[in-house]
Amino acid sequence: MEMKYFSKVSLILFAFGIFIFSSCKKKEKYPVEPEISYKQFDKFGADSAHIIISFTDGDGDIGLTQSDTVEPYLFNFYTKYFQKKNGVFVEKVLPIPLNYRIPILNTRSKPHSLSGDIQITFLKPYYFPTTTKDTIQYEIYIKDRSLHESNHITTDEIIVGN
Repeated sequence: MEMKYFSKVSLILFAFGIFIFSSCKKKEKYPVEPEISYKQFDKFGADSAHIIISFTDGDGDIGLTQSDTVEPYLFNFYTKYFQKKNGVFVEKVLPIPLNYRIPILNTRSKPHSLSGDIQITFLKPYYFPTTTKDTIQYEIYIKDRSLHESNHITTDEIIVGN
């Protein structure tokens, strides 16, 4: 009889301990400036690709609304395009910039830290090679609603063409 009572009390104390431990878990704290890191570049089809980056933001104010249609809130994902010429990457300004809009990510009413991945899809053409075979690279950064600019990252070298 005492053993059954001891088992029940132990089980209750164990469950209570797990509850207390899980409720005390510290939330991640990040700087208010977004920070990004490069994850991968995936080609699909003959002329399309995904770029995936990871991000953190301490106040979670990444994203644009549908009504954000003028500078400085026109874009918040910025991409610079580079071509390798004589062994050195040189920026090529494209006729249409490869800038994008990240939608609002924090749907809560209060600011809170955010982290995750962002995937951007480049559709035809995702590159503008000047020859049939080229080596390119992208430089990427983002801005949050407070206009804090993230660090700049570069992709791996990407070989395009035949």
